[in-house]
Amino acid sequence: MRRLLAIILLSVLTACGGPQLDTRTFQLRYLMESAALDIVRPYLMDRGTVAVAGRLMTVRDTRDNLERIAGVLAEHDRPPANIRLQFQIIRADGAGPADASIASIEAQLRRLFRFTGYRLLAQSSTVSTGHSGFRLRATSGNDVYDIEGSLEDALIMGDSGSARLTINLASARHGPILNTRLNIRLGHTAVIGGQPVGEAGALVLAVRAEPEVNP
Repeated sequence: MRRLLAIILLSVLTACGGPQLDTRTFQLRYLMESAALDIVRPYLMDRGTVAVAGRLMTVRDTRDNLERIAGVLAEHDRPPANIRLQFQIIRADGAGPADASIASIEAQLRRLFRFTGYRLLAQSSTVSTGHSGFRLRATSGNDVYDIEGSLEDALIMGDSGSARLTINLASARHGPILNTRLNIRLGHTAVIGGQPVGEAGALVLAVRAEPEVNP
């Protein structure tokens, strides 16, 4: 009888305390600590916890959530992808004919901004590996543009995917121009900026990300 009462009491206490939590430790192979935490935290219950020590991530949560987290980590914790990044610095103002070199994104520019003319000032490209930084330079006449940032993560799934970037753009003439973070679909071009410079115009940065195909 006492044993039966103890079992009933334990069941009541467990029910009152919410779902039973388990603990599981995952070995991080490629993900940086900050990226792994950003991925896992949205899946945690209110009572769930996560901690990282070195390359080990320990998660305490329900068994179902631990299985979900294991699947998500398996999807993201993989060898970093090589992504080709193309940057185009565009002058937006009210003069000049259409620029054939940016014809593919001119309609996009006109949807986002209200300038009459757009022309390409400078462009540069680089191949970056996931979880790494990049730094490159582009010139236009006497002005020099510095593009710095990092490819925080890249996900390739079949013919599609996405990349998460941080980007800083500055020039010797205008100083800091923009500082942003964005997610971009692979094979697509993101247009950002519209930063006013000079008396009658703005600078726009177009960013295209594509998977680097090895020969």
